[in-house]
Amino acid sequence: DDSSYFDVLDADLGLGTGKIVTGLKLYDNNIHGIIPEELSALEFLHLIDFGANRLMGSLPSSLFHKFKHLRELYLNSNYFNGTIPANFTQGLTKLKVLTFGNNQLTGTIHK
Repeated sequence: DDSSYFDVLDADLGLGTGKIVTGLKLYDNNIHGIIPEELSALEFLHLIDFGANRLMGSLPSSLFHKFKHLRELYLNSNYFNGTIPANFTQGLTKLKVLTFGNNQLTGTIHK
């Protein structure tokens, strides 16, 4: 269902739950503030969609490096500012979609 906030994959990781979060869809939910470092605990994410919210501040330079499975990252239409960290995509070898539009960011994305 496209309206769900989380995509969950059944898996046996020895954690007792048998489930891991693989998608975080929070598009247009009026979320404000900064992206919390605690997000890195969801290391199996394939999709993060924070588009069309009120997130602000600079982009965390190392937070997204932990997401080795990340394929899609939507950060468009927020209030991010500053320079895109030179190492922002470091370690994101599976990344296919990255959106930053409608923010106040400068810089270049390095592959």
